[in-house]
Amino acid sequence: MLLAFDTAGVDRTTVTLRLSDGSVHGESLSESPAECLVPLTQQVLGAAAVTLADVQQLAVGVGPGPYTGLRIGLAHAHALSHVLAVPLLGVSSLAAVAATVANPPGRYLVATDARRKEVFSALVVGGELQMESIAVGPAQQLCEQFPGVPVVGDGLQRYADVFNAAGCMSLASDIDFATALAKVAHAALSTGGLRPFPQYLREPDAVPATSAKSVLS
Repeated sequence: MLLAFDTAGVDRTTVTLRLSDGSVHGESLSESPAECLVPLTQQVLGAAAVTLADVQQLAVGVGPGPYTGLRIGLAHAHALSHVLAVPLLGVSSLAAVAATVANPPGRYLVATDARRKEVFSALVVGGELQMESIAVGPAQQLCEQFPGVPVVGDGLQRYADVFNAAGCMSLASDIDFATALAKVAHAALSTGGLRPFPQYLREPDAVPATSAKSVLS
């Protein structure tokens, strides 16, 4: 039994469970993982009539994604792995988004909202996400590099005018993200997956103070 989490999306928290018979129970909420990850995990387990004690393997989306949300998901997964004494593997959050396309073309892009007027992106060729292509930057820059290449992901909706102007066709997400995450996590079992640590592509918004502030002022 495989339990997987992903908190790399902007305003999306996902928990999914793949049972030994191949059936999937999963849910995505448009809420902060700090508020809903634990109750959502309990909800998904309850829907499948199992408990945490039944879990044999854990997987977690390593991003790229917003700094805080990503850390919450990774910390939760590591804590459960330690408490339950079960293995934990990482999977690319962009690969899970790519897997929402049921009948993908031979070559397409994944683009997710990265805030700051940028997208996290990667190229998918022959059904395989090209890890070396993962990047963050303006949608315009991505379109200039891959003009006319089809795109899937919430970055497409966020910057639709830019992608449309570049002739980048929108790919429909035929498979819900929770099911796609379970599919990618299960496939990673045979390869060992990624190291379960966050994939940061830029510095966090919060930075340490450069000087001490007087408490008297």
